[in-house]
Amino acid sequence: MNMCEQMISIAQLEQMFNGNPQTRIHLAVARYRTYDEFVKIVHDVIDIIFRSYEENPKYKNNMGEDELTMMLIENMKSYGLTAMHDAMSGGHCDIVVKGRDDFTWLGEAKIHRSYDWLFKGFQQLDTRYMAPAEYRDHGGMIIYCYVKRADTVFKNWIEHLSCTRTDVVIDHYDSDKIRCVTSHVHERNGRTVKIWHAIAALHFSPQDKN
Repeated sequence: MNMCEQMISIAQLEQMFNGNPQTRIHLAVARYRTYDEFVKIVHDVIDIIFRSYEENPKYKNNMGEDELTMMLIENMKSYGLTAMHDAMSGGHCDIVVKGRDDFTWLGEAKIHRSYDWLFKGFQQLDTRYMAPAEYRDHGGMIIYCYVKRADTVFKNWIEHLSCTRTDVVIDHYDSDKIRCVTSHVHERNGRTVKIWHAIAALHFSPQDKN
């Protein structure tokens, strides 16, 4: 089979399984070439997993940070990603995702208890775990939210971060998806670091009476 026939076959597969996110992601994992493509796949996978969590939040209500993060990592593996929990990267980082050519994405995961608690997680990610270099200057701040109005919590978190760390710049804020990308110059070597912030809305408190 020549390259043209191979490309057509892959394109046909993508068309056939366009409605199946897991197959679509598996194809993307097999085909990505650049670090930006790798980072986008990591974000897309977490988005898909969070949507599934939000569809059935009652099953997550009694879970702690480690339980939620371990479950997230196992789900990420099912999409073909090499994801690890508590792997060493300046310390025991919550989420480490590895790709080809030593592509690396680091994540810190926190249940929202207070904005200072979230900020502690951001500082851990930035000043302890991140060692920015080529192919390892992107990471994520993963937030599990059990309280009402995750959108308001998220907006307040980004405002809190911006006020507390004045060097952090908001590159993109998506109020519909409740996602944000921030950037800042890392104190270690002056390299720009990009952090993707994502929140899972897990509040569950039915008001109907049996």
